[in-house]
Amino acid sequence: MDSLRTLFTRFSEGRRSFLTQVCLLSFLPCLSSPHAETDTRLTLCVDFGCRHEQTVLINGNAFQDIEAMLRKAVTAEQERLAIALAVGRVERLAGQQSPIRHDRARNARVGEPGQLDCIAESRNASRILGLLMDRNLLRWHHPSDRVRRAPWLFDIHWAASLQDIRSGKYWVVDSWFRDNGQPAVVQSLSAWRKGEAFEK
Repeated sequence: MDSLRTLFTRFSEGRRSFLTQVCLLSFLPCLSSPHAETDTRLTLCVDFGCRHEQTVLINGNAFQDIEAMLRKAVTAEQERLAIALAVGRVERLAGQQSPIRHDRARNARVGEPGQLDCIAESRNASRILGLLMDRNLLRWHHPSDRVRRAPWLFDIHWAASLQDIRSGKYWVVDSWFRDNGQPAVVQSLSAWRKGEAFEK
């Protein structure tokens, strides 16, 4: 009887030890990847017309740099400059995992993998702005609906937009004019609709 009790005790202790090891092993990925919970998934357009989309993972460390840059803004103007840079940086990070790394300004590579038109660019920029808003990184603006202009009947152009919370003024965030990873163009909606020049 004693030998059976001893055997059962050893089995129970061994079982507890095994379960403890399993629990610890299942926890190790969290310990080995301290930024796992801060990594961000973002679904972006990867071709003309946004016919196809791809979900990318923005590394937590890389996104912390973007957060720090936006938090330094102390005026609406500074925040717009930071937003322009942030959109470019997120696009560049996304390009490391998707064909949009090949995207060139305007429609330079029509039909080539990763080349985006204004429809895809405006949707991507809008999603990036939404991400910044969700992270509470925008203090002076909030994302608005995509906007379009049509100076000629067959020349429709789309862009993402923001509204200044205090003044109510609308601003356009347009990444179509520049290569992947470059700062987006940020211009007042009225100037953008008129096709006015912007800083290169």
